[in-house]
Amino acid sequence: MPTIATDIQQLEDLAAKGLTLAEISAALGISESTLYRRERAVTAVTGAIKKGQARGA
Repeated sequence: MPTIATDIQQLEDLAAKGLTLAEISAALGISESTLYRRERAVTAVTGAIKKGQARGA
């Protein structure tokens, strides 16, 4: 599986805008399943999504 760098700040900003994971994955140019895999495997991805959602709420 090729590694594609995910910009954690961009991920957080998109989550803060209230985007769904499907919308975030589209904005990042990756599949939704890739984003779900990264969310499960990489603590920083999960943290960025949660932090962004909290910031946007």
